[in-house]
Amino acid sequence: MITACVLFIIWWLLNYQWFAEQGVSPKLNKILTTTGIVGSLSLIVSTVTLYPPRTAIDWDLHVPAAILFFLITFIAQAAHLMLYKTQFSGEQPTYGLRLKWISVVLQGLLIAIALGLKALDTGENIGNAIEWWLALLVAMYYLSTHWAWRSAKIRF
Repeated sequence: MITACVLFIIWWLLNYQWFAEQGVSPKLNKILTTTGIVGSLSLIVSTVTLYPPRTAIDWDLHVPAAILFFLITFIAQAAHLMLYKTQFSGEQPTYGLRLKWISVVLQGLLIAIALGLKALDTGENIGNAIEWWLALLVAMYYLSTHWAWRSAKIRF
């Protein structure tokens, strides 16, 4: 997972460069990129706590850090999607944009369900499954940018 976190951070940095080249407001671009990177860093914190034997795991640190990762990343990806949609309307490949929308909407629904289960203090197994689905959707969002970068002939 730490490798994935590093890739997520690299994605945000590459996207920052791409948005800057497209004339996106520097202030907005910095806020968006910083938010995405903070989300990725919280996943690193969450992941590092999983290395001891299962009985020694600091769940009081892992769970909040994982929740922060999913919430912050959801906010960053949703904001990125809105900015992407407004800045590049008509220019973005439809396939990648659809994947972004599907990913963000499903993330929002799953986060709402997970928080509801957490508030009710129930559904631990369902919560674990939701965590893995959220991780897949987060990664799917990042992957969906491939088509936009390819059509824009981005060479990093």
